[in-house]
This record gives sequence, C-alpha cells and structure tokens, in this order.
Amino acid sequence: MIASAFGLLLLGIALWRSRVAPAWMGIALALGGFTHPFMPGHLAAGIGLLVAAVGFAGASVALLRMRNDDFDLPPVTPVRQK
Repeated sequence: MIASAFGLLLLGIALWRSRVAPAWMGIALALGGFTHPFMPGHLAAGIGLLVAAVGFAGASVALLRMRNDDFDLPPVTPVRQK
C-alpha cells in the first residue's frame, strides 16, 4: 500500500515535469495516489481514488499522443580516448 502511494506520487511528479500532459493531471495523479491510503473513511478514500483516476486518464492521453519514436532513447555516441 505504501509503495503504491509513493509510486503514484513519483509518477504524477514525472508526468507534471515532463510536460506531455497538462500539469494539473500530473498533480491530480500525485495527490490522488498519495492521499488515498491516508484518508479516514470510505468516502474520503473514494474521492482520493477518483482524483487519481483523473490523473491516470491524463497519463493515458499523453501516452496515446506520443509517437513511437518518442519512446526511443537518442543514440549513444562513443567517447574517443586520447
């Protein structure tokens, strides 16, 4: 439970900083994932999950908009020794 909360927090921060989706979607993922297990009561936990779901939708839209070439790392150029 704690690992998933920190994982969603990190994923939301990465989505926010990468600027591939609107910033509020990354923030929603970070806050929703992190607050869900720590909220008292079922209603508050459900609201946290709904906020995380909005963030997941943002991450999905960002992934669907990316081209296949965007996933590749740039080629590594060999370092010449002197």
